[in-house]
Amino acid sequence: MATAPLPGLDDGQARRALTVLGRAAVRHPVAARAVTTLLALDIDRMLPLGMEVASQLENPRVFARTLLDGLQAHDDGDTVRLVLDHLPDESAALADLAVLASELTLRNAEQHASLNPAATARLLLRYTYHLKSSGRRREGLRAAEEAAGLFEQLAVDSRQTHLPDLGRALHGFAVMLDETGERGRGLDTIRRAVEVRKELCERSDVYLPELALSLDVLGADLAERGHRAEGLAAGQEAVRIFEGLAADRPVLYEAQLATALGNLALQWERFGNPGEACAVSARCVDVLRRLSDQNPDAHLLKYAEALNHHASALARADRRAEALAPVVEAVELLRVLVETDPG
Repeated sequence: MATAPLPGLDDGQARRALTVLGRAAVRHPVAARAVTTLLALDIDRMLPLGMEVASQLENPRVFARTLLDGLQAHDDGDTVRLVLDHLPDESAALADLAVLASELTLRNAEQHASLNPAATARLLLRYTYHLKSSGRRREGLRAAEEAAGLFEQLAVDSRQTHLPDLGRALHGFAVMLDETGERGRGLDTIRRAVEVRKELCERSDVYLPELALSLDVLGADLAERGHRAEGLAAGQEAVRIFEGLAADRPVLYEAQLATALGNLALQWERFGNPGEACAVSARCVDVLRRLSDQNPDAHLLKYAEALNHHASALARADRRAEALAPVVEAVELLRVLVETDPG
């Protein structure tokens, strides 16, 4: 149910008010109650603004919980769609909100699955991602498997239309299999995803980013299973693709380049080449430093992890003196993260 617009407060003023209240809500329950009041007065405007604010707060836990309560109190279809449309690609602060919004949308879609199975399967894929982000891996695996099964059937009837969907579903399913320890099935599934996406790239270069994502996962899975040379080749191909994409559109592809670089560095270590591992991990650190400065909510933890991996690579390369600085920086970042979000 939509609420009446809030008079006398433009978006800039509302954003500033929510920021002040979000910071205060950590220690003052009255501030959280004030956020609830603002949401109730104009949910369709305040909730998206609140989502912007949550991603910028140092300690967003209480504020994000208040947003979650607001969505539960106003869970009509229009408001839920509004939340899904405004969710950032990655936000630790909003993970639970993303899961709830996906659940509410999926609940309605599943009632009509026989009428539009493709829409239901796409919602399942999105739900998988949000479950994974909030740590609910087993539930994510079930959703991913269901989505893959639906798109397998759809691709049989209309391969041209649903092959891109099948590639995404197989990729998501493979990732969840890995996350839940089923690495043998994960490797088989990601091989299929790569095959599908290579076929798509023969149609158009627009599918190159998705191929690179699957190659990155394939490389890591192959290395994990002892196929190190094959895994290294897949990882290098993923990095090459993302380097080209990030050169043209850094905002879209630098985060994926950083992930691919981090995985490739680990593969060089397994391959017994610590020098290459150090060089690649240093590049990963540089990219994530830049990203964490721009969006700490999404990237600061990954930056700290990359620093730690780089220090380990330096130590294994017998460059222990150089390893000290990234270790110290990583520890300091992790200390700040724990202090701002102790839960």
